[in-house]
Amino acid sequence: MTKKELLSRISIDPGICFGKPCIRGHRIWVSLILDFLTSGMTIKEVLEEYPGLEEADILACIAYGAEMTRECYKGRKECLRGLPHEDPAMGLIGIGNSKKGDISTNHDSYLANYKSRRKR
Repeated sequence: MTKKELLSRISIDPGICFGKPCIRGHRIWVSLILDFLTSGMTIKEVLEEYPGLEEADILACIAYGAEMTRECYKGRKECLRGLPHEDPAMGLIGIGNSKKGDISTNHDSYLANYKSRRKR
């Protein structure tokens, strides 16, 4: 499965889970899956906890995390400075430019709103 195919399994919808990146078709945050993996759970254990998921969903979460850090490295570090980990912006840094509400579109609109709120 290509990276593009994996990332298509991740969705951001402002009306679902507060706009946090989720596994498409589920209300399971990408960050939750990544937290499970970083705490030592195996992919098999995550799949046992969430039988509705597939291995590709877990790999999609990892791919999303990798893409998020790659975008940060490319010059979006300012997006992360001073933001608490609970801030939705932490989950909106990503890829895409389809103008269909994809990850980077959501990120850019969120960041614009965030910056205007910080100036007040």
